[in-house]
Amino acid sequence: MKNKDEKDVPVPDWRPVRPFTNFPPIEPQPFDTRDSTYIPDLSVGDAKVTKMSVRKIRGIGIRLYRSLSQTFNHATTDDIVYDQIAWQRGMDTHPQSSATIMIPHTGVYLIAVINGWAVHTGTARTLLSVNGVDLESVMSRSEGANALNSLTVVNSYDAGDQIAVNVYQSSDAAATRDTVAGEEFNSLTAVMLFSL
Repeated sequence: MKNKDEKDVPVPDWRPVRPFTNFPPIEPQPFDTRDSTYIPDLSVGDAKVTKMSVRKIRGIGIRLYRSLSQTFNHATTDDIVYDQIAWQRGMDTHPQSSATIMIPHTGVYLIAVINGWAVHTGTARTLLSVNGVDLESVMSRSEGANALNSLTVVNSYDAGDQIAVNVYQSSDAAATRDTVAGEEFNSLTAVMLFSL
C-alpha cells in the first residue's frame, strides 16, 4: 500500500496472538468453590438451580437456654431443664421434655454447652448425655465459687438420638446450688455440620 507520497506503509497484522480455541477454559471445574452454585459432584444441572439463592439455603440447628435459675441438690445428678428457645431451624426438643433435643437427621453435629453456677464453694460438673447415657468423656469440671462449665464436641449422631445436659454439684456445706440464668450463662446449642 502506498500513501499520497508513494511511500510504503506497513500493513498491521490484526490476527490474535493465538487462536481463541487455545485459550484456557474459564468455566469452573468440578469442586471449584468459585462456582456460583457450589455442588461438589455437579449432579444438578444449571436448569435446576436458576432460582437458587444463598438467602434461601439455611442450616439446621437449635439453641436452648434457661431464663430462670435452676436449683440442684447436694450430691445429686440431674438434667438441666431449658425453658426458652433462642432460635431453631429444623430441630426441636423432645415432645415430653424440654431438657432434651432431638437429632433430626443422621450426620455430624457441633454441640456446645455453657453452664454457669451461682456463688458457692464446692465442686460442679457438667456433662453431655446421649440417649440417657452420661458421657464422662465429654465433661467440664470446676472448683470453687463462680464456676462456669463449658464444653464443645463435634460428633456423629443418628436420627432420633436425644441430647441432654447433665449436671452434678457437691457443695462444702452439703447445700443446694443454683445455676445462673440467661442465654449467655446457661445454654445448649446444636448445629448440623453435614449429613451422613
